[in-house]
Amino acid sequence: MTLSFPRRTPGSARSLAARPMAVSLAIMSLIGGASPTMSQAGQPFCKPALSIGNTSFSEPVNLQRIWRASIVVDASRCATSSGLFAVEFVRGKDPGEDVAFTEPFIWRAGKTELRVDFWHDESVEEFQVIEVAPCPCRLGVAR
Repeated sequence: MTLSFPRRTPGSARSLAARPMAVSLAIMSLIGGASPTMSQAGQPFCKPALSIGNTSFSEPVNLQRIWRASIVVDASRCATSSGLFAVEFVRGKDPGEDVAFTEPFIWRAGKTELRVDFWHDESVEEFQVIEVAPCPCRLGVAR
């Protein structure tokens, strides 16, 4: 499975980077709160374990490259098989300043490929998972 999001246009990363906390808060508000420990029905929340593996860039095509990363999700504690998470990137541009921005993704149990479009002169200097939405715990699983 490949997850992909609309292409960023020049300048869009700057506007997103100016509001990484706002983006994270918006993502979390869509899933019901920043860090709940119990659902409204009293069921505890768990979090899946995400592990980002191999990363690579494609060769440039039409002045853009595709950054890919494989991600393995252990959702064995979750009653659901998918949910939201966010990755923060630091984009390097030659010449230019490094810019931080956040991209939302959907995790699915098992192995998934992340995909983000970059211009040919951009690179990923750093990346990290900054937020993983909680999931309802599978019955019989302690938080």
